[in-house]
Amino acid sequence: MVVKTIGILYQPLGNPSPRNPYRLGVERMITAASAHGYESRVFIPAGVARESLPKGNCELVVCPTSFSGEGISDVVAAVTTYHRRTPLHRLFAEQECTVMLGALCRQAGEIPGLLPERALPFRNKHVMGRTAQTIGLHVPRSHPATSCSEIRAFAEKVGWPVIVKPIDGAGSDGIREIGSAAQLDRLWSIFAIDLARWRFEEYIAGIEYHVDTIVRGGGIVFVRLCRYLGHVLDFRTCPPASVIRLKNLSVGEQTILESDAGLLRAFGFTDGVSHNEYYVRNNEVIFGEAAARVGGGHAVQMIEAATGINLFDARIRLELDPSYMPVLVRNDEVGGQMLPARRAGRITSIIDTARLFEAGIFEVAHWFDVGDALAAATRSSRMFGYVLARGRDYTEIAKRLTVARDLFWVETDEESSDETVPQHTSPRGSTVGLG
Repeated sequence: MVVKTIGILYQPLGNPSPRNPYRLGVERMITAASAHGYESRVFIPAGVARESLPKGNCELVVCPTSFSGEGISDVVAAVTTYHRRTPLHRLFAEQECTVMLGALCRQAGEIPGLLPERALPFRNKHVMGRTAQTIGLHVPRSHPATSCSEIRAFAEKVGWPVIVKPIDGAGSDGIREIGSAAQLDRLWSIFAIDLARWRFEEYIAGIEYHVDTIVRGGGIVFVRLCRYLGHVLDFRTCPPASVIRLKNLSVGEQTILESDAGLLRAFGFTDGVSHNEYYVRNNEVIFGEAAARVGGGHAVQMIEAATGINLFDARIRLELDPSYMPVLVRNDEVGGQMLPARRAGRITSIIDTARLFEAGIFEVAHWFDVGDALAAATRSSRMFGYVLARGRDYTEIAKRLTVARDLFWVETDEESSDETVPQHTSPRGSTVGLG
């Protein structure tokens, strides 16, 4: 009997909880593959703690190095060697840090799927922005990290603050807001170590959105537009939250949906799941970022609660079932709110979740319990958990999420002492935020 096999690249992200959303996503993919008669091989980097690994009907394959830097070529060689011995029908990479690695592995092993040429616009911010401009999308003005004086002149031209981000970054990782020439001077030595890695952008004020899409054969077969309640860069003081938008869409919201379809065509994205971000300012749509992967944070759970469609499950079925088309079980407006991890240390007590249900929440999930160690929130996806809410419209759902956020608390045995991460206090929007 021939064993049919798929591969999954998985990078644990510092949260060993069995309820970690990416770990749960991988386990959902393993289950979906098994239902279609495929065994899963989960490729993990060297040195990963066993308690952070997914469970299920799978074999764990430890790669010789990490999934980044100089180790990438060794990982590609290891996956390709495994593929020659045990053919992989498909190779899945649903985390931002594995998208290009997966593309390189597919190219080397001649495995069907997204290849480097098509992955590049999703991973290189310069290429991403230029591609968005080809279809007429407004893109924030930008400047590569050349010299401190040139960036100072750029900021004077577009206005302070400016945003600096890694050109291949994921979400809020490595992103900073720089509000003055003096702050730029203080931080420049960080960027000067590797100038080619950084991109400076004008700061965009506007309402932020994310669009989660399933694409099959070059056509969109499922899409949900979601409006953020605040600004993703404010995650330390206002954890990410968003609400699905279905009714009474504004001109800007309708334009986002039209623009996203054109963007995916321009990227040559024909099959898979995407998570893209936009801003609306006076009904003008401004492109944020694009990702060839399932969304993070609360997005998957919120969309499943609203539609009955799990995006991790859909990702597998798209590749393994030629007849698969997503079918709505429900068609609701639902909102999700990340729960803040404002204090670092060993957890000593957590709010009674009954109080959150009383505030109109219908689902509460937390990834940590009393006794667990809680790290400081250094990126938008490093949170305590999430809540979900329903309501009659966006306003009611947003109010319920905000009440739950303000009610929530967790106590630890010590305060966070992380003073190395710059705090963001601006009330305006920005061009960041892949959750």
